[in-house]
Amino acid sequence: MGAALHALATGWPTHTALPSLLQTASAAPVNELRGVAILARFNRGERSPEIRYALVDFCREGEWPWPWEVEIVGALATGWPRDPQLMSGALERIRGNFNSWAPKPAIEYLLRGCPGDDAVARMVADQLAQEDHNYRELDITHVHEALLAGFTKHPLLIPAAEAWLEKNAETDHSPMHVAVIAQLGGTPKCRQALLDWLRRGTSWPGWIISTVLEMYGRDDPEVQAVLADYISDERRRSQAARWLPDMLEPEELGVMLRNILRDAHVVESCHALEILVNREGRNAPDLWSLVETRLANDKGGHYWRLGHHTLLKIWPEHPLIRQLAKKTVYSEHMSLSALYQAYGNDPEIRPLLDGTMQVLHEDLQVEFARAIEPLVWRGVPAAVAIAAEFRHEPNGEARTIATRAYARARIRAGSDVQDLIEAVSADFTGFLLESDQQHQAAVAALLELGRADLVAMQREDGRPLGLSTYSNSRHNWEFVATVVEYWESLAAAVPDIWERFGHSPIIATELAKAGKGAHALSQTQVFENVVRTGNQLQVEQVRALIALHGRSALLRDLFLGRLKYMAGHNSMMVLERAAYAAMASYLTENFRGDEAVGQVLLSVATSSLIHDVAFIALCQGWPDAPTIAADAANLPRLIAAYEPLTAWLFASKANAALMSRYIMSYPDRLMRNHFREPRDGIAAVRNRLQSDRECRNLVFADLQNVTELNTRIALAKLLAPSMRNDPAFRTWISDQLHGARENSRVICELAFDVLANTSKSVEFALLEAAFTRYSQEAQEVTR
Repeated sequence: MGAALHALATGWPTHTALPSLLQTASAAPVNELRGVAILARFNRGERSPEIRYALVDFCREGEWPWPWEVEIVGALATGWPRDPQLMSGALERIRGNFNSWAPKPAIEYLLRGCPGDDAVARMVADQLAQEDHNYRELDITHVHEALLAGFTKHPLLIPAAEAWLEKNAETDHSPMHVAVIAQLGGTPKCRQALLDWLRRGTSWPGWIISTVLEMYGRDDPEVQAVLADYISDERRRSQAARWLPDMLEPEELGVMLRNILRDAHVVESCHALEILVNREGRNAPDLWSLVETRLANDKGGHYWRLGHHTLLKIWPEHPLIRQLAKKTVYSEHMSLSALYQAYGNDPEIRPLLDGTMQVLHEDLQVEFARAIEPLVWRGVPAAVAIAAEFRHEPNGEARTIATRAYARARIRAGSDVQDLIEAVSADFTGFLLESDQQHQAAVAALLELGRADLVAMQREDGRPLGLSTYSNSRHNWEFVATVVEYWESLAAAVPDIWERFGHSPIIATELAKAGKGAHALSQTQVFENVVRTGNQLQVEQVRALIALHGRSALLRDLFLGRLKYMAGHNSMMVLERAAYAAMASYLTENFRGDEAVGQVLLSVATSSLIHDVAFIALCQGWPDAPTIAADAANLPRLIAAYEPLTAWLFASKANAALMSRYIMSYPDRLMRNHFREPRDGIAAVRNRLQSDRECRNLVFADLQNVTELNTRIALAKLLAPSMRNDPAFRTWISDQLHGARENSRVICELAFDVLANTSKSVEFALLEAAFTRYSQEAQEVTR
């Protein structure tokens, strides 16, 4: 909706409906939509207090103005530059007042909106002097343009810049930082820091060289000597390719650029090519032959993948370039903008480009693939034709489904089987660093085709090809299901299959669920050793052990040992928390009331790291433990205490009236911190509502008097699993839906659904509450 409003305001600024749309959207409870509307009104010339206050609100701590941060700060900087109130609030935030701006927009407003200001310069100097980078709010990478535009050679910053360079120029990881701060100071000491950086022969000189040439020019004798020495090394010369015209005479330049074009990494090679074309024209002798040779010897397609932007600009009509463009048009590594720029009017390639537009939501792509899979199996021509395009599908799960189905269709038809085997084998073993989804789809097809033996093949560089269950940062469950289905043949053909999968606990877990746990028993020792040795732990490893062992005294003792180990430590990786929570949940489910387990959990409850994990387990399995009993005696005073502990404590100990009072305040807790641990109490609240009719009825009675929309939605979704079939609840939902439809005028009524952690239409949220069934497993996923 925000994107549509932005498109309308940008492309049709005089549309008659736009003013009323912007006015309505400015009051929407959804930040993304409200931000678009406020910015559009600012761009139309409004400078009212309403606009100013709204823009400042987006910059406050805890807000999330993405993707409009730059535009929002830019509006404040250009609409209210040097505003005393805005400056004061932003400066206070950098000094440590957390009840005002967020740090990033505060810094950006001060630099962009208050150029040259002494107070801002002192703030920058203080930031540069910070010893601990963790406490520095100034991120030079993001603000260097505004910093240099407004504060270069500011008297208060010259000493700070010199001091920073003296201390950090040799050790800072970023050449950009060195270049920007040297330019900020602009003194002889800063010049020396830049030249000394080059004399050390450090790699990636772009920022340093460009700054030196901009500040001192190519005719400076010392600069000439330092640069000549720097590019005397072949590797460094390639990295400095784009600046060689400022360092070399024309004849020598042409020779060196051609050498770089022929031999260097593709990025530097393309820089050299662009310079040569600009200087000599694209028809200069031997240019195309050098590029053609590189493309012909392009093992795995690296040169084309990384250099196609440049090649498409120079030779779009060349037959080889057209052939490569058509062949790779659907590859996720290709730039659609570059292809459209080159072939937007091409009658042959333009239709292919238009076919890349993804009109389905990512989840719908998977559902569509699943829907047509049975049709492909039966050989329905239209479905087979769609599945045949599997190599163009960027969604990992959809690609796996389509590839698997197409392989079965080819077997059924008895045609083109060998061609498919060769095609997917090439996808699987190619040296090109292709995506995991390509490898996963290829493996799924080979397993379906009965050629598990080909999975054992080596990559073209001779190395074993590792396999992953991840695709686009999440598990490809369709691939995992295929691997589990064909595990016997896969393990027989690939003896090192567990090593190829990196001893995947996901595969082990799914084998156990499918009744094939015996095939994963060899991995139990791997996972047990991780728990036993105190190494970094993944929740998937704990879940694999639980799936493989079930209720087990071995796991009981193993998990108790690791929990006791953690009770005496004061550091761990953040992601390990879920692993300890899984251990505690297992102990609670299988050894509830066990005195020895309870004693360990009591000791862990005093830990500074995972005390909440132990406390939640005690609430569920040992509700009379001293820690729980002590808190239960003071329940009314703890109603606003730390989450998610309070949710589990109240769900375990509060009477119906106190629990209903707590639940009525619960949505507000989630609203104030909807990204972190407080959400781990949702399951406790829902479970109590499920088991306690009196509490449920009290909450429902109070819900009918709630006027705040976000709270109403959250409470409805908390009650829904236990009241979905209650006639009174269903009548109330129907009335709310009727009201939401009546209240939808120019823009549908919107709310923030804190349980789903997203904004949506009120109507959709209510329908979701009415029809979605929340299994315990689904609640765990939500957590």
